Amino acid sequence: MNVRGLTLKLKLIKKFIAADLSNFSINDLRGISEFEEFKWEELDIDEFKTFIKSFRVLVASSIFETIPDEQEFVFFYKTDVTEMDIVTVLNYKKRPVFLDIEIKSTIQSSRKLNTQISNRIKKHFPQLIPNMEYIIIGITDDVFVRAKTNIKSNNKLIKCLGKLKELTNKLTRSELVRNCLIQANNLASINTIFKSIENKTFNYYEETLQLFKYIDDHINNDIDVLICLSKAGTGKSIAALKCFFELENTALLLMNIKFYNTLNLNKYYNTKICTWSSDKFLNSNINDKICIIDECQRLSLDQIVQVAKKSKNLILFGDLEQSFMSNDLMCGKKDIENAIKELGKSTKLRPLKTVKRFSNSASKAIECLTNYTDFIPDEKLHGYKINIYYNESDFLNSYKNYKGTKKIFTTYNNKDNKIMKIATERFWLAGWNYDNFATDYVNEDIIGNTLHAISFDVEHCYVYLPDLKIKEEQGKIYFINNSTTDNEKTRKLHNELTILFSRGQLSLNIMVNDLKTYLLLNRRYKTLI
Repeated sequence: MNVRGLTLKLKLIKKFIAADLSNFSINDLRGISEFEEFKWEELDIDEFKTFIKSFRVLVASSIFETIPDEQEFVFFYKTDVTEMDIVTVLNYKKRPVFLDIEIKSTIQSSRKLNTQISNRIKKHFPQLIPNMEYIIIGITDDVFVRAKTNIKSNNKLIKCLGKLKELTNKLTRSELVRNCLIQANNLASINTIFKSIENKTFNYYEETLQLFKYIDDHINNDIDVLICLSKAGTGKSIAALKCFFELENTALLLMNIKFYNTLNLNKYYNTKICTWSSDKFLNSNINDKICIIDECQRLSLDQIVQVAKKSKNLILFGDLEQSFMSNDLMCGKKDIENAIKELGKSTKLRPLKTVKRFSNSASKAIECLTNYTDFIPDEKLHGYKINIYYNESDFLNSYKNYKGTKKIFTTYNNKDNKIMKIATERFWLAGWNYDNFATDYVNEDIIGNTLHAISFDVEHCYVYLPDLKIKEEQGKIYFINNSTTDNEKTRKLHNELTILFSRGQLSLNIMVNDLKTYLLLNRRYKTLI
C-alpha cells in the first residue's frame, strides 16, 4: 500500500516556491519522477499552485528552518475518513508529531477554516492518529491565520507566526512519514469498516453472509450454541460484530482490549452489554441474551461453560491455534462441544474456511512452515513473499529497506527483557501496555511480542526468533525454546508462531540463529516455490 497523495521532498517544494508558476502547466512536470504516478484528476494544477503559494508563507517565516530538505510532505493526502491539503510527520523529543496544513481562500472565509480545524480535532484525528500529538496550521489566501496543537497535552491556540516558529524549531525530521501515514489510513479503514458494520452498509464476503444466515435461522430455534473456530484472517471479528448489531437482544465479549479500544466499543457499555472483560461480562445480566464471544480461546473452558449456562444462546468465535497465554483455552473443539452438551444444550460447529488477509497459497505456506511433519502443499506460493534469514545483518537490512508498514515481533517468552540487540543495533521491547501498540506511532527501534501481534496486521511482518530450536520425537518435529519444558508449553509456542507468521499482508520475514531450525524452515520454504 502506498501513501495516497502527492509526496514531495522539502527541497523540491522550495524549488517550486522559487519558480514562476504563473504560466505553469502539467506538461512542465514531465520527467520529474515524483509526478509520474500521480493522477491529476484528484488535484488540479491550479490547486497545486495555491498549495505552493501558501507553503511559501511558512518557508519565508522560517517555520521549517530546522527541518532538513529530505523531509517528505504529502499534498492532497487522502484517507477513508477525509482529505487533507498538506501533511507530514515530524519528531518532537523523539515522539512523532502529525503536521496538517489546511488552506482556504478568502471566498471560503476564515469561518470555514475554523470549522475545518474543529472537524480535524474532534472527528478526524481520533480515527486517524488517536495517540499522536499534532499541529494543525490554517492559512487563508496566503496569510497565516492560526494554528492549534496538543503537544504537551494542551489544546493550545497559536495566533502568530513567531509563536509557531518557536514550536516548529523544536521539531526534527522523521524518517517514518510514509509508515505513519499508511498506518493512519489503516486505522481509518478499521473505523470506517466498523461504522459500516454498525450502520448495516458493509459489503461482506459471501461466506460471511452464509454464516450469518445460518446463525439467524438456527440460533433461536434448534441450536443453543454455535461454535465458529477458524484460522487467523478468516474474518471472525467481522462476523462477530455483524451478529452483535443485527441479531436481536445481543451481548458482546470481545477478548481483545486493543481492538475494543480502537473501535471505541465502550460507548455501548451502558446501552448494550459490550466489554473486553470476562469478569464484567459474567457478572452482567445476560440471562436473556444471545451472547457473542470473539477470541474465545482467551477464556478457560469453565468460563465458556458458565456463559453457556447463564445465557439464552451463545456464539463462539475463536482460533484454538492462537491459544498461548497461561489461562488460554488448551483443549480441542470436541471438548468444548461435550462440556456444553453436558448442560443439556445443543451445539453446532460452523467454521469460516477462507482466509481474507492474504491468498490461500500464503495461508497454506504458513501452515507448511509450522507443521509437525514435512508435507508438500497442493498449491504453490504466489503473490506473497516469504524470506528465511540466518544472518542478522541481512534480516536487518531487509527490514530497513522495505517500504510500507512493517514491524518486528518476537515471541512472548522474551517479555522480561528490555533491550534486544540485532546485528549491531539495539531495539527496545514494547511494554505491558500492549493495547496501544497498534495505534501508537512507535519508532522502528521498538519490537513487539506475540500479545502485540494479535489482531494487528502489517504489510511486511518481521519475526525475530533468536532462541528457536527444533526437536524430533516419534516422527514429529516440535519447535522449542529456552522456556518450553513440557508438552503444553511446546504447543503454546507452536501457536505463538502461528500468530506471528500470519500478521503480514504482503510478506513474512523470519530470522533464526539455530542452524538446524534454519535448514528445516528453508527446506520447507523451497517446497512452496
